[in-house]
Amino acid sequence: MAELEEKYRRDPVYRATVDVAARTSAANAAEKKRKLAAFNEDLLAAGITETSDRMTGKRSTDVRIVEIAFKHLAMEGYDEFTREWIASYLTTRAAEPYWDRILEMLRTAPSGSGEATQLAHTLAVCARAKNVDELMALALDPSLGQSRVLFLRPINRLGRAHGNAFVAQFVGDADLGWEAGRIMRGIGPSAP
Repeated sequence: MAELEEKYRRDPVYRATVDVAARTSAANAAEKKRKLAAFNEDLLAAGITETSDRMTGKRSTDVRIVEIAFKHLAMEGYDEFTREWIASYLTTRAAEPYWDRILEMLRTAPSGSGEATQLAHTLAVCARAKNVDELMALALDPSLGQSRVLFLRPINRLGRAHGNAFVAQFVGDADLGWEAGRIMRGIGPSAP
């Protein structure tokens, strides 16, 4: 750390690079805050503050957050990245009772979008044994692109032998083979 501080003091090019990166990061954070103002205001109105667990990195099980996220995802005017960020609030077990709604949202979300990936992740988190057949159908749907990989682990875990055989068929697949191979070898999830 001291070495980087010294380089910052002595090297004007490095200092300029670090300063530009810091300004860009601050500008991006301010823009994100501006775009999410209405969403955050609704969270605050519901009593969900920035000091609550929504800002700790943990996924809250507060169903009010899920309802507010649904409300804002139904609104027009959010750009793709803002919709993705709002959809990330659904990735909690509290969204499990809304399985059908999330599934329908996934089917209508723009293919390959961050929102679609977050919705797929939500389904993977909320999946139960009764959902394995739906997960298998989703994993076979090429329109879902790379987000299909998110369904493999819950299929394998919840589908038992049938799920394991299903995942095994993807070992040679161009899109899903890497994760399917890791699952079959008993290796944990690959890093994003």
